Amino acid sequence: ELVSIPSILSWCRLYGGLRPIEESCSKPVTISVPELYIEFDGEQVAVETEIAEVVRFVEETFAHMIVERAPRRVGTLRFTSGPEGFTLTSSGSDDVNDGWLEMMMGQLQDEVRNQFMRARPDLFWLHSGAVEKDGYARLICGPSGRGKSTLTTMLCKKGWRLMSDDVVPILMSSNTAMPFPQSAQRRLQQSRVLTPRELNGVKKERIHFDRLEICERAYPIRDFFFPIYADEAQSVTRLSAATAAMEILRSSMNFRDHRASAVAKAAQLAETVPTYSIAYKDAAIAADTINEVPFENV
Repeated sequence: ELVSIPSILSWCRLYGGLRPIEESCSKPVTISVPELYIEFDGEQVAVETEIAEVVRFVEETFAHMIVERAPRRVGTLRFTSGPEGFTLTSSGSDDVNDGWLEMMMGQLQDEVRNQFMRARPDLFWLHSGAVEKDGYARLICGPSGRGKSTLTTMLCKKGWRLMSDDVVPILMSSNTAMPFPQSAQRRLQQSRVLTPRELNGVKKERIHFDRLEICERAYPIRDFFFPIYADEAQSVTRLSAATAAMEILRSSMNFRDHRASAVAKAAQLAETVPTYSIAYKDAAIAADTINEVPFENV
């Protein structure tokens, strides 16, 4: 389902803490800058703001997606400040007002993704990380708090290239994953499933990659991994087609755009692409295990 501009919890996923308005945004530093253009598959979302901290946030978060021109603009986001706090205005969504700068920047990040999702309902968008090696994509799927970003970024230190750590668009016409390389962030010190309240308190670190470590084109999907924390010994299980299809559907972010076609796409992926569940406690060991699983011919 298409996600609307998210709640406070969404921002807490990113930074694990908020600063009160009197500390963070009573007197924001303003600068004069042109629009920032973020590109996905030849289309651009423009961000307009004069707030220096927001400019830095956008430049860091979308470092590998920023371009100089917007010949095919599909949306515009405006981030402004006023006596009552901050306002995020976007095409296709209601304005959002709040006094918390960090929360609003998190909403800005999610709304950039939502703008592209609205512009490209022809794609099947999954809540997933993705890495590439040898011309094939490996997807790490599942809900927040399962370690997708942690495992994805660890794989990138083992010779894989980053396609995305959080959202993966898939072509409906083929088993092909497209890159959405916003800057990766992973939680610190997590070794079990956390409640939404607990997730809010876990801080994140931004993982930096140079251009050669970023994948900038689409690749065929060779397998899926669905991680879950477990206290017992690590195990990898090949999922049945029925179970795999359900897990893929649970990871869909725009089911309403496809409905029956989404069900058919999930079933087709589950039938043709190997899908695994990995239960783990130690992320480093799990990343080693995933790294060692060979691609199957599909």
